[in-house]
Amino acid sequence: MDKQQLLTVDQLANFLQVCPETVRRYVRNGDIKAVKLGRSHRFSKEQIEDFINRFAEKDLGEEPKEEEDDDVDEQDSHDTDEENLDYDNI
Repeated sequence: MDKQQLLTVDQLANFLQVCPETVRRYVRNGDIKAVKLGRSHRFSKEQIEDFINRFAEKDLGEEPKEEEDDDVDEQDSHDTDEENLDYDNI
């Protein structure tokens, strides 16, 4: 059996640069799939990539609002290439 690394809520929050409560909200809303182990959730590489790809597609499909162009958040860049996702350093 292939050993697969599963991330905790805190590890995924760190990776996505959001707070752990945001990750929990994503799970509650069905935005990201998780494996439930006891009372905690774990996330596989495939689940994380699916989540990132779906949100990247959603972001790319929306027209930018002209009034918000001056307030571009540089931290909002998405790296969706599979080879650029470094799960080993989490």
